[in-house]
Amino acid sequence: MRPPRTLLLDLDDTLLTAYRQPERTWAAIIAEHADALGEHSTRWVTAEVLDRVLSFLSDEEGRKLWRLEGDATRRRVVRSAFHRLNLARPAGSAPLHGVDADRIADRFETYLEEAITLKPGARAMLEELRARGLRLGLLTNGSGARQRAKLARFGLAPFFGAIQIEEEAGFGKPDPRAYLRLLARLDTAPGDAWKLAAMPGCWATIRSGTSPHPPRWG
Repeated sequence: MRPPRTLLLDLDDTLLTAYRQPERTWAAIIAEHADALGEHSTRWVTAEVLDRVLSFLSDEEGRKLWRLEGDATRRRVVRSAFHRLNLARPAGSAPLHGVDADRIADRFETYLEEAITLKPGARAMLEELRARGLRLGLLTNGSGARQRAKLARFGLAPFFGAIQIEEEAGFGKPDPRAYLRLLARLDTAPGDAWKLAAMPGCWATIRSGTSPHPPRWG
């Protein structure tokens, strides 16, 4: 297989750490709000919230809503978990599946923003790829504002000849149109490109001259 002219990369879980451990994420968030749960076990509440979240994310439509309408979607999902648990405050105060559920749901995004980091070696990898003369394209799902904020925070945008984000393009991975549109912007035929996925050993295989992920665009 001939070396590529262009390499397409993702952002979350490829260049940046992201949402790989939902159990730990939700456990930590709910533990921060233990005071709102009263005598209820944070482990018990976490289990129900996690069950509702994973169930919601089990199909593509749910995942898309989570990415593109995240704040409202997370509030709806966490409220449904609290409602199923029948959590309620003493008479005369707000129900837990109202105000407090929303506080927990809203904390998700800020928690991830605080926890996210650039993966070790990611910047050096981009610098080396660019030094080798490869064209680099970024293809990532999610909202334009949030993904561009991450790019600005870690100074990654200048490495890429083209950046394509699901919300801005109107479609995202795994739709073949997403790949083909980005390749067209990079003036690259599909057969001259590789995509770097969030999988172990990808950078090592690039250096050795073998494909890290067989190109499949349609």
